Order: sequence, then structure tokens, then C-alpha cells
Amino acid sequence: MTVSLLPDPALNALRGPGVSRIIVGFSGGMDSVALLHAVVQDIEGPEILALHINHGLHSDSDDWQRHCESLCALLGVDLICKRVQVDKHKSVETAARLARYRVFEDHLSAGDLLLLAHHEDDQRETGFFQLLRGHSGAGLLGMPMRRPLGQGQIFRPLLGVAQNEIRRYVQDHALGFIDDPSNQDLSHDRNFIRHQVFPLLDTRFKGWSERFTGQLTEDEETRRLLIEVARDDLRSIATETGWDVAALMTLGRGRAINALKTMLMLVTGSVPARAQIDSGYSMITQGAGQAPGVFAVLGFEFHRHQGVFNLVPAMTDSWIRGSQPAESDGIWSERGLSLQSSVALGGLKIDRSDLRWTLEKSGRTIDLDRRTAVSELLSQAGIPVWARLRLPVLELDQKVVAIPALPRWQFKQRIASEHAVSGQQLGRHFIARLEDDLNVKGIVLSP
Repeated sequence: MTVSLLPDPALNALRGPGVSRIIVGFSGGMDSVALLHAVVQDIEGPEILALHINHGLHSDSDDWQRHCESLCALLGVDLICKRVQVDKHKSVETAARLARYRVFEDHLSAGDLLLLAHHEDDQRETGFFQLLRGHSGAGLLGMPMRRPLGQGQIFRPLLGVAQNEIRRYVQDHALGFIDDPSNQDLSHDRNFIRHQVFPLLDTRFKGWSERFTGQLTEDEETRRLLIEVARDDLRSIATETGWDVAALMTLGRGRAINALKTMLMLVTGSVPARAQIDSGYSMITQGAGQAPGVFAVLGFEFHRHQGVFNLVPAMTDSWIRGSQPAESDGIWSERGLSLQSSVALGGLKIDRSDLRWTLEKSGRTIDLDRRTAVSELLSQAGIPVWARLRLPVLELDQKVVAIPALPRWQFKQRIASEHAVSGQQLGRHFIARLEDDLNVKGIVLSP
């Protein structure tokens, strides 16, 4: 009988009740090829899919995608391929990860497990890297075995498996895989640790690797306890509109820092540096009662306004690239905003084809029988600053002609008088839905 690459606890989890689909994150590299093959060999029942993200960062990216298609065809697995745009103005590694995880989240439904092929060596590298960045305690272990993502969960079944075992598995089954040359690029911190630092430590401190891995396992228990404490604290400070600043402060600095750190870890899948958490905490608490504040971290932003703070996705280049044609419903849906349109009685005149969406609202007004500042109108409606920044408006010749409805704040669509039709005529209606703290709460507060 062939021994499975998947450890018994992983097999039990994958065969357990409530698993409707298994989606394997599939780069085509050695680790993900081995994982997909093992899942196909050992798991029956749930639907098995593979998901390939084409980052377009290498000249061979399209060839790699075709290779993944061929491998999945041989294994009899349906493959989903998604191309993403990576923001190259920031850390490419971080931007690629954020783009990748947005796709992951979009494809997960209730009962889905997204399998990632991180193994024991990856775990050790991550822990060491976090240590160099100044983390301790719950931050030392950078990758949990399992965590929520969107409506489903991420699961890393190979975290206790050494890469040498994976390599032997691939050789024993004669599996072809992609060898990404960027894995040898020492300009990447993780590659430098893997190829330069670890071999040096091996020559000086025999057995350090096993001891360090053991410490990471112990830290996983500590981490779970701290996460549960943080979740209890976050439940106690949650409000309908976000998270209560005064209640956060009553927790005391230590527990408040743990709550904010846990929130970011659960939502982003990354461990923030202590300096980042300290800065975020200071912005939230020291500015209480003052002008709105914002602090960016790990592709998200903490916003504070009127005694409440929120954690929302950061605005990316796709949000601020300029105005877009009115027909482009959902133009910003990649990062937290979807625009839906319908035709019904009342609303905006249908016969206009020269209207455009824009995020620019500074100094703009809309004529609603009397000329009203757009920012003032949104503020009076109780819409927080973070939502106002992300809300597009419809313009013509730099004049605002329509503001979409925002159902969450009971804000109805506003149409400039000269562009509105009567309630007896058909017109266009727009609804904007923002990815906001409700999504964050769903992740942070779930069991």
C-alpha cells in the first residue's frame, strides 16, 4: 500500500463532514504538483478543483499556465486560471500576494477548503523571517494551519511535511513541474534566508533547525490562545458601524495591541510588524475626538472617525486611475466596490452616453433644486470618511449629475435636477456596494 504524502490529521480534515469542495492553489511548481496529485489519489467525495494565478511577472508566465493546464488534464482535474494585475510601484512580492488572495477569496464559497502547498521548510523560513522583523509570541509563526478566508477556509495540509519528502514523492510518481528561476533570486529576503543564512547556521549549530521548528509548534498553541482572547475582546468592542475606540482603550494597551494585531493577521494572512501595530494604535487612540485619521498597513487601512475605527481594503491604482465611462458597471469591483445599475421609474435620463464615473469629489457640487456640496451631502447622511473616499459619482463636463445609492447607510440615489426623469418615466438607478468592516467582522468574529 502506497503511503500518502498527506499526514493523517490532514486526511481526516479533508475527508470530514462539511467539506463541499477542495480547491488546490496550483502554481505548477513542485510543491503544488505534489499536493494536487496526493489529493486526487487519496480523497474521494468532495469536488476537487485547481486554481492557477497568472501574475504576468515573468516572460514565461503564459507557458507556465499552459503547463498547468496540461498537468490538470492528465490528472482529470478542472483548472481555473485567473490573470491578475500586480501593482509594481510597491513591493512586487507583497502586491502579488494581495492580488492572489483577492482571487482566492472571490472563489471560495461556504464549505470550501483552499489548499496551499506550504511545507515545514516554508514554515521555518517564515518563522525566522518574522523573528528578524522583530516579532515574538503569536507573531513568530507566520502561517496558521487553517484560517477563514471569505466564505471558506485556507488549509495548509503539508506544514508538517519536509520538502525532501515532497521531492521524493514527486520523483517516485514521475511528476513534471515548473522550476521558477525567481526562487534562486537572492534579492528576495526569503531566498536569501533559504540559500545563504540557513546553510551557514547548519554548519555552526547542529540540530538548530529541528529545535526551531519545535519552538514554532509550541508557539502555535500560544497563538491560538491569544487569538481567542483577541476575538473575545473584539466582540466586546464591535458596534453596528465599526469598532468602538473608547472600548478599545478600556482593554488596556497590551490587550488592545493584541486585538489589532489579531485582526490584521486574520484578515490579511500576514503578521504586521510591532512598529506598524504601535503606529496604528496611536492613530486610533490618540486622535480620538479629533479630525478623522487613517493608517495604512498590509494592503488595508485603519480609519478613525467620530469615536469609531474601521479596517478596510486600501485603495489601489485601479481605484484612482481616472474617470471611466458610465457603462462600466463594476469598474472598481476588483478592490472592494461594485456598481449595479437597473432601469425603473424615475432616476437618471437614459439617453445620455457621455457620462463618466469619477472618485474626484473635492469642491464638486450637485444641483438638487439648490446647489449642494457633494462632500457635505455625504457627511450629513452619516457616511464615514473611508466610504466617501471610495464612492464614485457620475459626472458630465466635471459637473456631478448623479450619486449612487448606498443601502447600508440608507442613502438614496441623488440625481441633478436637469438630468432626472419624472416618476412616470423610466430612468437608470445605480447602487454602490462597498467592501467594508462587515467583511472584516465576518472573518474576525467567526468561530
